[in-house]
Amino acid sequence: MKRKDLTLLNTINVVLLLAGVVCLLAGIINLIQGRLDVAGTGLTAGLLFLFGASIDRFESLKGLGLEAKTRVLDSKIDEAEKILTNLRNLAEIAGGTLIALSAKAGRWSGAPTVEENYNLAMSVKSNLRNLDCSEISIRESLAPWVKVNCIDVSMKLVERLQETAHEVMLKNNALIAQMSANPIQPDDLVYQGATAKNEQVGQFQQTLRQVHLWPVEETNERLAAALKGALNLDPLEREALEERFERWYVEISWLIENQELKTKDLWFRELRRSKD
Repeated sequence: MKRKDLTLLNTINVVLLLAGVVCLLAGIINLIQGRLDVAGTGLTAGLLFLFGASIDRFESLKGLGLEAKTRVLDSKIDEAEKILTNLRNLAEIAGGTLIALSAKAGRWSGAPTVEENYNLAMSVKSNLRNLDCSEISIRESLAPWVKVNCIDVSMKLVERLQETAHEVMLKNNALIAQMSANPIQPDDLVYQGATAKNEQVGQFQQTLRQVHLWPVEETNERLAAALKGALNLDPLEREALEERFERWYVEISWLIENQELKTKDLWFRELRRSKD
């Protein structure tokens, strides 16, 4: 019980006690004087006041159809609060585990559909909020689902960048093979340029293959850097890709910030194609 509530209860008990004593004294005086009706009223009122002042001392009191179990009730309330706290903790753990298992299970075969994962994530989020779990714990529980969605859509977005990098690599390899038919001079600038280009392309391809290692909060930044470093794109195709990436920057930012899909149908179409 809070200190303020305890002070109020004690004050009420003191007032009832004083009123009970006064009524009892008045009843006794009237009894001595022979006024039995007034004495009965005073004594009865005094006993009731004293009873009210001491009711919290009783474990269980039954009489006149009344039942008081204040101490047991307080104990049960405290117990219920502890159980609710434990239930909250359990829900947070179960929710986080459920999201993690659903997000990671069957990545190569038999994985839940994009829609199923979304519905599960939203259900867990709603249940955790209904249990008054903290926003931090909710974010942590939904983090695996958010990360997997960021990975999947990023891999889909960089597909064309991987294709153009592979095309550049093939052209360079063909050029190097052609030059290797004759003795190559160490200072051959064409050969040096081709090998340097291959190293650059190789590093770029390695970056695109490590999408799953990108920190979630850096997803948009990493995508922008990948698009900027893209090879063998004509101006019109680069402009089209920039428009596509810009739209997805908004979607990804919304997902990371709110743990929800801003445009569900867009996500469903894009990620469904990536799984087919």
